Amino acid sequence: MSICRAHVWSAAAAKLARLAPRKQYRAAWRHFFRDWDVMLAPIVVVPAPPHSTEPFHRRTAIVNGRLTGLRYAMAYASLPIVSGLPATAFPRSA
Repeated sequence: MSICRAHVWSAAAAKLARLAPRKQYRAAWRHFFRDWDVMLAPIVVVPAPPHSTEPFHRRTAIVNGRLTGLRYAMAYASLPIVSGLPATAFPRSA
């Protein structure tokens, strides 16, 4: 096998390995939606942070009194997105 073909197969195997957790999430959602029609959850666990020009991976928020990366505060939103589910957000009125 040529080096180029070996690289393609290696890249394909890596891609499939990254998709395995997604398949597990999708299966869990299918199981959930057997009994439920809708999942309602907060988009993030904190109020919207002030506008920032910082790269996303450097942004922080206070969660339960502790400074944490903003990406961790968005855990709820990531689960349906990574699973390929449709999702929408509605503003909350004060």
